[in-house]
Amino acid sequence: MDASKPLKNARHESFATGVARGASYHAAWAETFSADKRISKKNALSVVGSRVAKHEDVKARIQHLRREAQKAVETASGSLPSAYTENDIVLLYMEISNVLQKCFEFSKAQGVAPAKLEKLRVILAAHLARQGKLDSRTTNVIEPNPQAEEFAIRINAYA
Repeated sequence: MDASKPLKNARHESFATGVARGASYHAAWAETFSADKRISKKNALSVVGSRVAKHEDVKARIQHLRREAQKAVETASGSLPSAYTENDIVLLYMEISNVLQKCFEFSKAQGVAPAKLEKLRVILAAHLARQGKLDSRTTNVIEPNPQAEEFAIRINAYA
């Protein structure tokens, strides 16, 4: 058994990849099914996921994928700065805010289901709240996101 090669069983490979990236057993097993055949019973998914996780080839594959991911992180971290300034972090938050805002507006325009829009709205509102806390603690003068407050009002009005 060579853990560096994908598993022969496609569902087991999909499951191993999901677990290696941090998904729970039930979430990883649920993802192995196409959207129209998804099982919604969390307990059943957890039981089957736990059984699949006990297979020796699946265990080995998960460990291999995690090691590979760790190597990639270590390699990439060599090119990252050793420390980020407050400005770097705030600017990154602002970029994320803009992307989330565009995702929300695009989803709304595309007629995404209200429940999914609500999830995105909650994520964006929480992000904007974290950004506000970070902005209030920052001592340096950073150009604020001029649309953030207006968008926060609009998105909360949507609720």
